[in-house]
Amino acid sequence: MSETLNLTEGKIMPRLWAFYTPILASSLFQQLYNTVDSIIVGQLCGKLGLASIDATGAMTRLPVAFFSGIAAGIAILISQQFGAGHSQELSRTEHTGVALSFLCGIAFSLLGVLLAPQLTRIMAVPDNIWDDALAYLAIYLGGMCFMLIYNTGAGILRAVGNTKVPFRILILAGIANVVLDYLFVGPLQLGVAGAALATVLAEGISAVLVLRALFTANSVIRLSRRDIRIDREALHQILHLGVPTSLQSSLYPIANIIIQTATNTLGSDVIAAWGMVSKLDLILWLCMNSLGPTISTFTAQNYGAKKIDRIRQGTRYMITFGVCLIGFLSIILYLFTEPLSKLFLDPDSYGIIPLVRQYMNTQAPFYFTFVFGNVLSGTIQGSGETVMPMFITLLGTCLLRIAWIFFYLPQHPGMISICYCFPVSWIVTSALYLLYYFGWHLKHRLLNQAA
Repeated sequence: MSETLNLTEGKIMPRLWAFYTPILASSLFQQLYNTVDSIIVGQLCGKLGLASIDATGAMTRLPVAFFSGIAAGIAILISQQFGAGHSQELSRTEHTGVALSFLCGIAFSLLGVLLAPQLTRIMAVPDNIWDDALAYLAIYLGGMCFMLIYNTGAGILRAVGNTKVPFRILILAGIANVVLDYLFVGPLQLGVAGAALATVLAEGISAVLVLRALFTANSVIRLSRRDIRIDREALHQILHLGVPTSLQSSLYPIANIIIQTATNTLGSDVIAAWGMVSKLDLILWLCMNSLGPTISTFTAQNYGAKKIDRIRQGTRYMITFGVCLIGFLSIILYLFTEPLSKLFLDPDSYGIIPLVRQYMNTQAPFYFTFVFGNVLSGTIQGSGETVMPMFITLLGTCLLRIAWIFFYLPQHPGMISICYCFPVSWIVTSALYLLYYFGWHLKHRLLNQAA
């Protein structure tokens, strides 16, 4: 494995596209785990099985989001060090990051299994899907260590421009997940628990393969077993960048846990319909969320190389591309909600499709508004500034959504009111990022680096 991509040279848009495409493809295969779970469970276990997965979906994303922030801090540091040509510092950061992923992964897995019953109660899961929801959550959280190791390893590879190897790994893991899903849920009839077990085993495969790729790398990121340990200086730098990013990443699932809890009080049909919306717009959000890592790595490498004009041009390109892509996908979702929903449901569950259509109609016209916040957040983080994005996300997303649920929803009860808090938060968050980027970051952080 010797593929790297230097983003500090060459035409900007082809470089961004070459980096973005494998990240998106990797995200598609990683999310294939949950999507395949939902399709197979929906077809073989009906809407109650589907609802049992969706009822705790926001809770499963919280620990992943938290450590993904740490992994992002590792990747930003490595990208900057790679762009600046500091190979020794890069090696210390990489080995410290891998050691940290093992320690945190084991801790998350143990805590997840122990706390699964309490977490299920917090989510106010209805009695008729309680057992399946608990089983899925406990097994899923028990395999968290594999996901964290993979995310860290993949982040290291992408930090030096290598997006192809993570993609190949997830192809293999995705195929394994499909096969195991059909085996466990179908012939072995393990139900929802079987779907969770298949996901964990597939994630274990991806973790082993990404470690193998790092140990056999023919580049500056080659991993050495004897050097995997915590370096205090590297750890300080990782935590300095990673902790604010972790908190920022965690704010989305924290707010969504509160929203999902409010949704769970409306019954299994509403849970299943709202979960279906999240399945239908999955590809859109994968496209959206791949914009951030792409521009973040691009910015970090060029920030290390002090090529500030290149960062500004790349940011403009990504915003334009993102608005066009997300706008197109939004139109597809708006027009074809019903036929797409039928891909996930057995005929007996088609009764929830009118609810799905109603909820989607409140979301689709506004998805594009969050492109600005997503891209600008990645640019700001890539330059090593992670505290302000955390505060912007806290205010524009987490606190606003929580306030909406506790103050607006009681005055206007119903699922439609819940749905509208999402576009409102997208618009407010993007507006705050635009104000900060053009009002401060562009004039001070980036120009000071160029000086």
